[in-house]
Amino acid sequence: MYAPIPAPARELISTLRPDVVIFVADSNLPPPLVEHWRLGILAATNIPHHTINLPGGESIKRTDTLELLWTGWQAQGVTRSSLVVALGGGTVTDVVGLAASTFKRGLSWCAVPTTLLGMVDAAIGGKTAINFGLVKNLIGTFHPPIAVFTDAQWFSSLQPIELWNGWMEMAKHALIHSQASWDAMRRDSPLTMDGNALQDLAIASGQIKSAIVQQDPQEKGLRKTLNFGHTVGHALEACTMAGPNDAQLPHGMAVGWGMLCALHWSENRWGCPGAAEARAVIRGWLTAACWGAKPAITPSAVWEKMQHDKKNKSGEVLEVGLRAIGEACWDERITATAFTTAWTAIEDGASA
Repeated sequence: MYAPIPAPARELISTLRPDVVIFVADSNLPPPLVEHWRLGILAATNIPHHTINLPGGESIKRTDTLELLWTGWQAQGVTRSSLVVALGGGTVTDVVGLAASTFKRGLSWCAVPTTLLGMVDAAIGGKTAINFGLVKNLIGTFHPPIAVFTDAQWFSSLQPIELWNGWMEMAKHALIHSQASWDAMRRDSPLTMDGNALQDLAIASGQIKSAIVQQDPQEKGLRKTLNFGHTVGHALEACTMAGPNDAQLPHGMAVGWGMLCALHWSENRWGCPGAAEARAVIRGWLTAACWGAKPAITPSAVWEKMQHDKKNKSGEVLEVGLRAIGEACWDERITATAFTTAWTAIEDGASA
C-alpha cells in the first residue's frame, strides 16, 4: 500500500478544472506508483485523460521527442485549457516543460519529480531544455510549472547513483548559500539517511533554489550562482555524451568534479576559506558513489566544451566561484591557463 499523495496534488484538478489531462511518465518508473499518482490526481473525475510514456535519460532530450509529444497532444485534443503532468526525473521534466512552453504558445504543466535531482533542482525554477549539437541544454525556455510535488515514496525506486546525483546538487545549494547549510549535510550521505529525513533536507535545499529564482527569474544576476560547478560539469558531460552509455558521466558526478575544480580555482584566486575541507568531503562522496577516478579527459578537451557555455560573453568563459562558503560570485572570467591549473590540481585517486 502506498501513502496518499500530497493534498495539494489531490486538489489540483478541482482547482484548475482542465478539459484534458495528459500524463507524461518515465517508462522506467514502477507502474503501480505511477497509477497511484494518476488516480490520486484525477480523484475519480470524468475528465478525459491520456498517458504518454518516455524512457528517462539524456537521450530523450532531443527534437524528435518534442515532435512525439506535440503529435500526441494534437491527436489527444489538448487545448490551452488542458493540463500536462510530468512524472519523472530531470530529463523528463526538462523536455516536457519545453514541449509545454511551445505547444499552442504555452500549456500549463506541473512536475512530479521522481528523482532526488529532480526534486531539488531540475523541476524548480522553470528552466526547460533539450541538448543540441552535443551541447548540454542549448535549446530551452523559461516556463515554470504551476506546481511541483515532492514525495519520498519515489526514493525506493531509485538506484544509489540517482540519489548521489541529487545529493551533489544539494551540496551545490549548500555551498553557495551558507556555512550552516553546508554543515547540515557535509557529514551525511543520501545512503545513510532515512527517506523522511532525506525528503526534509531535499525540501530545504529546493527552498534555497526557489528563493534565488524568485529574486532573479530570468538569470540576469544572482541566479547565475546556481551554476556553481556546472561550467566544468556540463563540459565533462558533453565530452562523454557521444560515447557508449556506460561511459557517460552522470550529471551529479560531473557537477561533483566541476565543484572540485571550481573550489581549487576559488582558493587560488581568493583564498576561499574552507575550500580544502569541502573538496575532501566532495571527493569522499564521489568515491562512495563509485566515481572516484578522475575523468580521463584532457584539459584542452574540457576547455573546448567550456567555450560553448551559455554564460559566456564576448568570447570569454565566465565561471562561478566562492570567495567563502556561502559567498558566491558570478560572471568571473576564467582563462584557459587558470582552468588548466585548477583541473590539473585535482589528482587522480583519493586526494582532492
